[in-house]
Amino acid sequence: MLAIVNALSGRPWDAVVHAYGSQDLGGLYRAAGAEFTPLGFRTPAPGTLPVFGGRPSDLAVRSFLAPQQGLAEVVRNLEKFGPDVVVHDVFDLRGAVAAGALGVPAATLLPFAGLRALGAGFVAEHDTRGPDLEAANDRLVRDFGIDILGDAACLPVLFPSRRLSLVTAVQQQSPPPGGLGTERLDALERELGAVLHWVGPCVGEVHWGEAAGYGLSPDAARRRDADGTLTVLFSLGTNITTFRRRAPMGGAPSGADFFASAVDLLFSALGDDDRFQLLVARGGADALGVRPGNAVVAEVLPQRRLLAEAVDVFVTHHGYNSTVEATLHGVPMIAFPGYGDQVTNAEFSVARGVSVAHWDLRSPVTTCTPQALRAAVTEALSPTGPRAALPALRRELFAPGGSDRAAELILGIV
Repeated sequence: MLAIVNALSGRPWDAVVHAYGSQDLGGLYRAAGAEFTPLGFRTPAPGTLPVFGGRPSDLAVRSFLAPQQGLAEVVRNLEKFGPDVVVHDVFDLRGAVAAGALGVPAATLLPFAGLRALGAGFVAEHDTRGPDLEAANDRLVRDFGIDILGDAACLPVLFPSRRLSLVTAVQQQSPPPGGLGTERLDALERELGAVLHWVGPCVGEVHWGEAAGYGLSPDAARRRDADGTLTVLFSLGTNITTFRRRAPMGGAPSGADFFASAVDLLFSALGDDDRFQLLVARGGADALGVRPGNAVVAEVLPQRRLLAEAVDVFVTHHGYNSTVEATLHGVPMIAFPGYGDQVTNAEFSVARGVSVAHWDLRSPVTTCTPQALRAAVTEALSPTGPRAALPALRRELFAPGGSDRAAELILGIV
């Protein structure tokens, strides 16, 4: 989103962009060229809202039920601004409702490799429509005239626009149609038809986590690298350890257990080996216990800057942004996906030779060993390994134009 904001507000378009969100996002959006209005409410966390009847998924609570709070404020703020188009994430109900209520076109961003990349179990997990969801949808119809659940292109967690939906990937990254369990996702893509555009990754200079790290700088990592130490970055994102922390994944009973098992494997494979410097991002996980002397642990790390300047190997869950950033900066990856499109991205990356995994990508916790992980690091560092395959993939991913192409398409529906 930030890269597209930057493209819209810069030349040649010079569009006036106004962003809305929590106070802590203001600096990022302003740096990208947008005006910014903080919203005066916080989205309740999953598990804190009372629900009745059939329990919706945590994502349905987060994407459909929780955003009902503050909807009127969002619509009022946008009405004051008077937008010609509303751009919102495909999981963002507020943007979809505001555009409909104001009668302006919406453009949605799909920040993953197409709907099928979400995986075979996505619809089964998130399309349960109990009384809570139906009652919430009834309120949307009553208050704003918007029938989200009545739209065949939507799920209770996905709100793509029928005017313009932008996939920030290339089609080669998406699984082919006709896969077992993805029939509904196939149908959703067909429903969107010609409004679905694949623009490739949208990467800009302003990005989340830019100032993170709590004193850790790429310079410090580079100094170790100059002494012959190899820098291994370990990050499994934030969803696994926060909003998915209770959900089973990757052979573990929960996201919290998945993260803990992955860290144990990393420390068992490379801990206290002075040939390696381990940079570990907790991403919301509980504090780690005993750690080896060659490990630096922080809540959040400046991932993009580290990948650009200091990292030799990246152990990643293959979230889409992480996969793109490593590809952009030519950093070999080791695949340790947890769920959903992470598995799809990992399978694609391993098949293209830019990531290494000699274990079951659908159950890495039960099939990866410290010995296998250490061997994967060795392979990733080989001159004939991922580093040799990354330049071709980078050219392929960025060929469609990314944020500049997205900006052009957005302004084309105004």
